[in-house]
Amino acid sequence: MSSPAGAVMTPTENRFPSERFVAVVETKDDGTQSVTQLDESDLLGLTEIAEAWGLSRQRVSQLTKRDDFPAPVFRAKAGGFWLKSAIEDYDQFRRARVQRHYGVPAADRAFS
Repeated sequence: MSSPAGAVMTPTENRFPSERFVAVVETKDDGTQSVTQLDESDLLGLTEIAEAWGLSRQRVSQLTKRDDFPAPVFRAKAGGFWLKSAIEDYDQFRRARVQRHYGVPAADRAFS
């Protein structure tokens, strides 16, 4: 899910604790809204990204400050949460950049 320029994405509270999902309300520039329901498996936090990439949480936190890093779907007290698909796309971009810069392929990463 990509967010158009100017769109505001806000998580809503899950009123059904037995079901584990996040509803994201996207408000577009024209005032219209759309709701997307995301399962827990659609989201990654810093820890999951760090484990998959073999990096520390601190290093991933530094990477999230880059202009080219995907924006989190939402932020909680514990940190941001990103769409798994956006992080997988960024990882491919990141590995290609490493290979171009250093001339060696970056290790494959797997998100389980």
